[in-house]
Amino acid sequence: MSMTIPKYEHYNPVTPLSPKQVREIHQKSIPEEIIFAVNRLLVKGSSEPPIRIVIEQNEVIEEATAIMKSNGKTIERDDFFKNHWLDFEPTFKEAGWKVTFKKPGFNESFPAYWTFEG
Repeated sequence: MSMTIPKYEHYNPVTPLSPKQVREIHQKSIPEEIIFAVNRLLVKGSSEPPIRIVIEQNEVIEEATAIMKSNGKTIERDDFFKNHWLDFEPTFKEAGWKVTFKKPGFNESFPAYWTFEG
């Protein structure tokens, strides 16, 4: 699956984009199935306030892949990384979450994960 860039409805295609505009365009390019998958995992992991939910990267990939396949889309694991579809933190931060991402360093071994606090 290749990355599709949303239409530049209010951007002049021959004027340089600002960093803010690039971020907005990127967030709009993340498939809705990925946001849906994260939402499902948030609900699944929710608890009484204060809410603190940990979601592993593989959980998001597996959930989103299943949703996409059920919608008749062909998807490969590599598509998530090539297209930066897992860079969805700004979308959830705008919705009121404190989101942090942790991945293993050079000599560490653990699954990459996001922590959502709200």
